[in-house]
Amino acid sequence: MKKWKCEICGYVAEGEMAPEVCEVCGAGAEVFVETDGSLDGDNKNWLCLFCGFIYEAETMPEMCPECHAKGHNIFVEYDENKDQLDAAGNMFRCNSCRLVTFADENPGECPACGASAFISKDEWLKKRG
Repeated sequence: MKKWKCEICGYVAEGEMAPEVCEVCGAGAEVFVETDGSLDGDNKNWLCLFCGFIYEAETMPEMCPECHAKGHNIFVEYDENKDQLDAAGNMFRCNSCRLVTFADENPGECPACGASAFISKDEWLKKRG
């Protein structure tokens, strides 16, 4: 199976042909290039601990291009093992400002914006399918 990398956001898709539209950033098929999966230059793979998206960049992203989560410690350098995702524990993402909070239960109020609407990592992954 071929791999196709979006040159806008770094998303990698698999298939015989490039996707018509990038699932992450919405760019068209013309921005996809075939890739062997190796990293470009000094880039690293970063794993979003909230949604499992793998992002290729030199430095850790500030926000996940897939789930739009942000916050300290939501990205780790990906080691080809998604067990890192399970080991991260329970997380909740604020539906207003997208800040991720590590907690055993719904935090009730976002420390950044004061909103009270959250989605758990497990709920988000179920909805994503």
